[in-house]
Amino acid sequence: MVFLHILFVELKRLLVSKGTWLVMACSLCMPLLGYSFYTPASTATAFSAQMANPILAGGLGGAFCFSVFTLIEYDRINKYQCEAVMDSIISPLIISFAKCLSILLIASLTWLAALCLYLPIMRAALGTAFILSETLLAFSVMMLPALWMGVLASAAFYQLFRRIDLSFISFTALALFSMSKWCSDLYLMRWINPLVTVFSNDFNNTLFYRLAAYSRLLWLLIFSAFYVFSLICVRSHGLGIIGSFKIHLRKVYLPLLTCLLAMGSVWMVVSEPYIDKAALVQKDDGPVSGGMVYSVSVDDETDYPDIDLLNQYVRLSVNAQKGYVDGNASYQLHNKTRESQWVTMLLLPGYRINTITANGEVIEYVDPGIDQEYSQHPIKIQLPADEWIELEVSYTGHPKIANAARSTLMGNEISADYLFMNSLSILPQLSLNEAENFINEGEVVLPANLELISLGNEAEVVSENASTKTWRFTNTSSKLRFIAGDYVKLAVKDSPFPVYFYYSRRHQQEFEAMDIDKVLSDTLNYCAKQFGLLPYSEDYPLNIIMISAHFMGGAANGNFSFMGEIYFSKENLSNPSKGASAAEVIAHEIIHQWWGVHSYLMDMENTDWSSEGLTVYTTYRMMKEKYGEAYVKQFYIDQWLNSLAALRNNYFLRNPDMQAMLPDKYLLSLEQLVFDATIYNKMPLQILKAEQLIGEAKMDEVLANLFENGGTEMPPYVTWQDFLDACNLTEEELMLDQAFIESLGGEFNV
Repeated sequence: MVFLHILFVELKRLLVSKGTWLVMACSLCMPLLGYSFYTPASTATAFSAQMANPILAGGLGGAFCFSVFTLIEYDRINKYQCEAVMDSIISPLIISFAKCLSILLIASLTWLAALCLYLPIMRAALGTAFILSETLLAFSVMMLPALWMGVLASAAFYQLFRRIDLSFISFTALALFSMSKWCSDLYLMRWINPLVTVFSNDFNNTLFYRLAAYSRLLWLLIFSAFYVFSLICVRSHGLGIIGSFKIHLRKVYLPLLTCLLAMGSVWMVVSEPYIDKAALVQKDDGPVSGGMVYSVSVDDETDYPDIDLLNQYVRLSVNAQKGYVDGNASYQLHNKTRESQWVTMLLLPGYRINTITANGEVIEYVDPGIDQEYSQHPIKIQLPADEWIELEVSYTGHPKIANAARSTLMGNEISADYLFMNSLSILPQLSLNEAENFINEGEVVLPANLELISLGNEAEVVSENASTKTWRFTNTSSKLRFIAGDYVKLAVKDSPFPVYFYYSRRHQQEFEAMDIDKVLSDTLNYCAKQFGLLPYSEDYPLNIIMISAHFMGGAANGNFSFMGEIYFSKENLSNPSKGASAAEVIAHEIIHQWWGVHSYLMDMENTDWSSEGLTVYTTYRMMKEKYGEAYVKQFYIDQWLNSLAALRNNYFLRNPDMQAMLPDKYLLSLEQLVFDATIYNKMPLQILKAEQLIGEAKMDEVLANLFENGGTEMPPYVTWQDFLDACNLTEEELMLDQAFIESLGGEFNV
């Protein structure tokens, strides 16, 4: 009762203090910094720009505001030299705890006020994309714990040092370390602000919330342990820190609680469930490139040439709410040696084996407990000395993110509204020879609201109830990939080959307004006519899929061509470097099926030569045929010339010695300017000059031949020299000289 009375008095005193309301007002202003000044999450999506960044800025700024406020309040007794009087009335431990708890309540009240203030602003900015539950979750996980930790850490530092300056310096150093490059890709170390790369508009952000919540809980335990430990150090009876420590140590519950909280923190670090433990491999990647390249190892030859994998079947049950799977996989093997052999089975880190049987008998397996790069966890299993083997594996687990991707958090995702799963997250993999008529099939149970898209043949629903659907899939490759979400499935009409476009239902109104079906069919027919058909059929259609912005880019695998939703964001769809309208930007991305997916462009000596430049040129030719010379002159050629003019006129590029004065943020903007100008503008101009020298018909013939036959220098890659040889031109002839630039109506650009 005494403690509650003191807590009530302390809280009442704070609420009538002008300093309290000033700190609350300052904290409420902090989210404004997230709209322009502090933008840790990529602004490529509206959710990042209008929700994530303001909330992250509010958490960071609010933590510092409440750090100062806490230190001032804790120093009040010492400042007015009434410590002896207070100690004679009541225990300093009770005073400290009441003060800390009252400030935590003020921080919670501030968070509630920020929620009420910014919720309508975010609703207005996001429009129909606004999701109340998502916004509430973001505020709860990302902002509120930061305010609490600012209070706990500052209170603990003050009770150790009894000085405001040392305490604030310590808090600031701890916060800056959390935000430094040493912690930039370690989400557990990001205590003051969680690691958020980009927030998705179209699919949920459960992955980031899970990681942020885990990190927040860990640090709340750490700071709570630190605070309870600092209570043992609270000065009392006129003694110093050592004497006070000895006295308070007799209160057994304080050291016991400190140890329990500390042990809980250690346990959370050791059992961290989201990132695999594979050692990172340092590689010399050379110059920084403009994008990411992910390679997948392919075993043309296995370590077990005398064992064939005839087929495999999996039944998978996905618990989307909790993010884990239960699976049973069966493999039919032909052991030509008829001898017992140890073979390797690859698991995804985070998965564990329940049982393994061969022909109905439980068999041995050895798990070394070591995760390997490329997010693989190998185990050894002993096959019996039988010729025909039915291998069955029961497994369960939570798919972990590869350690190599810990800075981007790209990987498998399982959530209530979105699913992205690759081979090892679906079933364990045996590195064996696939038989000639190999079949990979199975069933997967998903929430009823998810539309499954499976690599290979089209998946179909075989049973359903109120909460789940069971999908059946078939593929003739051992590689599997599942994507599921709230999709609209569009069968593209008048296409030269079967094409399905899957996009988020939240984009439906926008895509219908631009007549997306016609945009796709026009692009597909134009490219098929110019360069040739792609290898798809009714049994094996092309699936073009919009996926979450968490996957930063796009990729192709089998009959999957998937692109992150950033490709369809308002910012990208209004990018003049890719097209004059949203429809033309989408056409640009579809053209990449020919240049970038089925024909690879790369040159080690000319990094300007890429699929982007040739795709921009192809878009230009398509729009020229559709709208005429004047249209492409205004929206393409003039755009290319203006970009090169901006490159030429940039002060820091003309004076490279001055670049050392620029902050990193502006250096990145400068690099982006150079990348856009050379890749999206200079290269299309060089291809246009080649077209003028050899003629449009000849250029069409050259490109069709390169698409069909690939390159000769680095097959299958088409190099810059391959292009020059096909055009019978030299690099000097394609220099952007004054006469050529002026013939297009531009100024001379170096």
